[in-house]
Parts: sequence; structure tokens; C-alpha cells
Amino acid sequence: MRRLAILATFTFMGALTGCITPPPMEPHRGSPPPSERVQDPVMDERGVVRDVEAAPQDPRGTYDPPPAAPPEPQKRPVLTQAGLVFGRDAAWLHARVGFPGGTLIDGGLFFGEEDTVFNIGALRTGQPRPDSPLTLGAGLGFYGGELRGPLDFFGSVVLTGMAHYVIETTYPVKLKGQVSAAPDATTFGDANSLIDALFSIELELASNASIIVGYRFFEIGIPNQVDLTLQNSALVGVRLGF
Repeated sequence: MRRLAILATFTFMGALTGCITPPPMEPHRGSPPPSERVQDPVMDERGVVRDVEAAPQDPRGTYDPPPAAPPEPQKRPVLTQAGLVFGRDAAWLHARVGFPGGTLIDGGLFFGEEDTVFNIGALRTGQPRPDSPLTLGAGLGFYGGELRGPLDFFGSVVLTGMAHYVIETTYPVKLKGQVSAAPDATTFGDANSLIDALFSIELELASNASIIVGYRFFEIGIPNQVDLTLQNSALVGVRLGF
């Protein structure tokens, strides 16, 4: 009987303990979860009030500013050259202006025995690679002037091609060639064709001074007459840069 009484007592206490077990605690309804909490605004060093979550944060908790924009490439300055070249019974005054991007404006004034011819044109130049000594170019131009004897004014729209090759030595040497030509379709007045071929070697004595030695063939086609050769000889001159 005594054992039964003890067993009944423990059973009654266990049942009573299970009945009064407190219910699970619920989160406080006045505190939103961390993901929904609104950060208090802060003031930065410039006195601007902002939300701390507006600035991007890296995993270490430090602010990474956006990368700076790369510096703009420096453009080449405008290059101006002028030259005076003499041939047999002829003189040629030449000027050239170079712009960033490889654009050249070319012009000249030719004085012969009885002929005066001017030319102007625009060329685009480029190199196979940035460090290449070879430069190639092509463009359009215009020749016009007054011819000898019974001939009068003529004009011609030409196609021009050029090539420059630089040999780096103590005094750099430039091998240059330029050819301009026009057919009857783009020539008017007292002429029906034009060809002007110039080949030269330039020895650069200083950064802004060169000696020119070369050869020029300059001929204009005349309708029903022998073509007029304005120059077919060697030439020598100087070129200055500014």
C-alpha cells in the first residue's frame, strides 16, 4: 500500500506539471524584424542628411567610392608646315596644316615661265599600327590656274594619294611620294586631264627645319594639242614647321 501511495503521488505531480507548462513566447509586436527596420538618418561631412542605407557598403563595412573616369587622351596639336621648292624654270610654294585625327589640308602655288597654277586639297592619313614608320593617305583636291599662250583658265578636280616612310637616324630621313590625277570628266576649261607626281627625300636637320631633294612631273592635257609639261625635272628646297 505504501508503494502504491508513493507512485500515485509522483504520477499526480507529473500531470500537474504538464498542465501548467507556460505557452511559447511570441515576438513583441511593436518591434519589426531587422530586415524591415528603418535606419535613422545620418548627416555626412558636408552637412547633407541621408539614409545610411543609400550608400553602397562592401562586406567589410567600408564605403567604396565609384571608380574615377579614365583621363581623356591628349590630342595632337595642330601642325603647320610651309616650304619653298625650286626646279628648272619653276618655283613652288607649298603649305600644309595637320589636325588631330590624321586630317591634312594641303595647298600650293606653282610659278612657271608663263603659267601660274594653284592647288588645294584635303587628305586623310593613317598608319598600319601606332609605331609604324609608314603613313598612307588619300583625298580630294582642286587645281586651277592660267596657262600660257592662247590658253586660258582651267580647273580640275583630282584624286590624291600619298605615302611617307620615316627612317630613324641621327637626322631623320623622310621618303615621300604624292600623286594627283584627274581625267577629262573632272577637268574643264582649256584642259582635259592633269597629272602631278612628286617624289622627294627630306633630311630633318631640326624639329622644324628640313632640306628637300626630289623630282616632280607636272603635266596638263590640252585638247587637240600636245600636252603641256609644266615641270619635268629635279627640285631642291626647304620646309619649315611652326
